[in-house]
Order: sequence, then C-alpha cells, then structure tokens
Amino acid sequence: MLAVLLSSFSPRGHQLVFVWPNTDFVDLDWNIISDILSPKISMCDQRFELLVDGTIFLGHPTSLHQDRVGTGLKFSRHCQDKKMQISPSQLTMFNLVVALDTHQVEKELLDVIYRELILKATAALKYEQLRRGYVKKEIDLILGLREQGNTTSQILNQSSLARTLQSIYEAFLQDKIITINQSISLSLHSHRPITEMPVMRPYLALLLLSDPEEIIAQLLPNASPLLLEMIQIVTPTVCFEELQTPLNCSLALIYKMAAHLFVWGKAKFIHPVNIRNIYILSPDLDLSKLPNLNQDFQSRFPSLDLPLLLQDMSIPQPFSNIISKENKNLYMEACTFLLQRHLVQQLHMYMYLIVPESVCERLKQKGPLIISDPATPSPFERECIQMIASTHKKEMADLFLRMVPYLNGMHNVEEILFAENLSRRDLKSLLAEFRDEIGTTLHA
Repeated sequence: MLAVLLSSFSPRGHQLVFVWPNTDFVDLDWNIISDILSPKISMCDQRFELLVDGTIFLGHPTSLHQDRVGTGLKFSRHCQDKKMQISPSQLTMFNLVVALDTHQVEKELLDVIYRELILKATAALKYEQLRRGYVKKEIDLILGLREQGNTTSQILNQSSLARTLQSIYEAFLQDKIITINQSISLSLHSHRPITEMPVMRPYLALLLLSDPEEIIAQLLPNASPLLLEMIQIVTPTVCFEELQTPLNCSLALIYKMAAHLFVWGKAKFIHPVNIRNIYILSPDLDLSKLPNLNQDFQSRFPSLDLPLLLQDMSIPQPFSNIISKENKNLYMEACTFLLQRHLVQQLHMYMYLIVPESVCERLKQKGPLIISDPATPSPFERECIQMIASTHKKEMADLFLRMVPYLNGMHNVEEILFAENLSRRDLKSLLAEFRDEIGTTLHA
C-alpha cells in the first residue's frame, strides 16, 4: 500500500484532508487528486476504483445526507454543484481511499482490502459522523492545523482521525484492532480472509503475538473481563483444556475468545511449547532482520545468545538437547519469543505403513512397499494389513488395526492421540512393536 487518504466535500469545497504516510507516489497536482477523489453524488455509496499513472485509488465515497428529510440526493447534487448555500455544519460527502501500486496487488487482494479495510472503516466513520458530527469536527481540525503550518507529526498528535488513518495504513501491513472516536473497535484485515480459521482442539495452546499489556491497551474499556483475564494468564505451555480451571469457564467460551484474538491478528494456535518438541528454523527466516531482533532478544534474555541458539536449532533435535536443565524456564520463554516472531517452527511426527519384504514374499509379491491410503486398501493391501496384525499379540494387533487409517503420513501424532484417546506410552509401545511396519517422518 502506498498511502491512505481522506477527501471530503463541504462548504470549503473539495478537500484532500489528510494523506499518510506521504504524497510523493504520484506526479499529478494534489488539487486535481482531491477533485478526482470527490466524485459526483451518483457515484457515492458504492465501490470507487480509479487507475492513475500505475496507481490504483480504491475507496467507497459516502454521502451523508441521503437519508435525512429535505437533504436527499437532489440536495447533495445542488451542494456539490454549488447551486445553493449550505450550513457550515454540514458535511456532504467523504471518501476514505487507499492508494496501491498496480504491480504489487492482484484483484483478489483488492477485494479483500475493500471488504475488510475500507467498508468497515467507512461504515464506522459514517456512524460517528451521523451520531456526533465526529468526521466534520476532525476535518475542520486537520484543515485548520494545516493552515497554521503544522507538520504531519503535529497533526497526528492532535487529531484522532489522523491517527485512525495511520492505523488503517498499518493494518495493511499487519492485521490489527483500531478504535474510532474511542467508541467503535474494528478488527481490520488485508491479507487473511476470516474464513481461514484453524480448527481448535483441546490439546492446542494459544500463542499471543505481542505482549499482553500491548494487546489489552488496544481493547475498549468495556472489553470482557474474562477476555482480559485470559490475555493476562495464558501461556503457550498450557493447552485450551487446562485453561478451563483457572478461568472457571467452559471450553466453548475459551474457543470463542481465542477465535477473536486470532481474527484480530493478536494470537495463533500452536501445540504447547515443550522441551520434548522439535523446533527448526523457519524456511522464510529473514536474516536481514536479525540485528534488530537480537537487540530485542538481548534486552529480554541477556544470558542467552540468539545466533548460537538459532545455530543449535538449525538441526532437527528435541529442544531438551539444546537447553540447560537449570535454565529450563528461561529457554521456554526464549522459544516462545522465537515462535512469536516466526523465527522457528515446530516439526511434527507423521507415520506411514510399510509392508516388509518378508510379508510380500509370503503373498508372492515384490517388496517392501508402502500403502499410500490404508484407510481404503485394495484387496491385496487389506490382506497385507491382516497378515501383519496376525504376527503380533492380540492386544497390540488390535491397537495396530485402530491406527491403520492414520498411517498415511497425513496426521500428526498429537492429532491421532487425541482422536483415539491414546497416551504417548501407547504410541511408544506401538512403534516399538511394529518398528518394521510403521515408518515415521518429521515435517512442519
């Protein structure tokens, strides 16, 4: 995104009220831009999209008087054509616009930005204008400050609307919650459709992506006390199921609050941080950001060395092999820091079914072979599975047959243990008993 802009039509005429962060992305005169971004009333209350010199201006121009007695569409047209005098208290139209480089956005992203940023923010601004005259007051304040020669930084310090436009720009870079006129809280998104909500399971944990104090500061004063409590006490070492006791609430309610934090871009769902887990460097790790990250890391963990820790985590191994037992909690916190900033990711174990050569020979087939979909085996594969089970004790054979549908390399062991209500000891026994028939692999 190049910039966020606000234009308006009022007794002052067409005005480009505010631009963040800069205005140097287009060569046209900004008086012309302000006219372009203030379309005729017939073009209001609908999607506005204009291409100028490789820059897309995307907005939703909004008429403020269409639904008021005596100030309908005809009135607005007269105002815009300057055929009649209007009260200084009347703001006829405003247009919240984002400017985007055509080479950096596709239509699908444009649709998301329009739906998740522009429509939401425009609706909230219109509501506050019709309820309190908020937009008009802020526009007058911003224009007055500009006429007095105030800088952009000074305008941001004095105008909440200017700060809102700044937050909308930041929401393009990272999904966030913004508050308009200390009244309306909006969750703005530009990259991730809300429909991509991950499945929540009792064995998963909530990882906050920033400090609890920072998240709480962005919530409205009347936010749910239970939500505030959860943000304060949650740690990525505790699963959702275990949160029920300290929060004294149902798992369903915990899921609901966690979903809100996910949609707001403030948290994600992970498997609980544990020293038994295997963490590896993220494939998209940006090494150019390490100097700044190292400063932040050192301020939090002065006794640890970030480059050395990352070097140790470049090879798949249990986290317990890296840490010192006397500083276990410190290393767990450091691991949380790395996960929050997407520096590392967890590797999970997946299993697949192997028919050993000895079984294949008994069935007069060449082997060994891997059964790719043991949940729906062919007649020959079914015979192989039964023959494998028959060579083991009944208790272990029954457990093996329960596990067969999951042995396709598509289900991580945590998911399997939850689905079949098994313990890790059960899994360990199974892998030891069927070490020739069950293969394992690690991936994220």
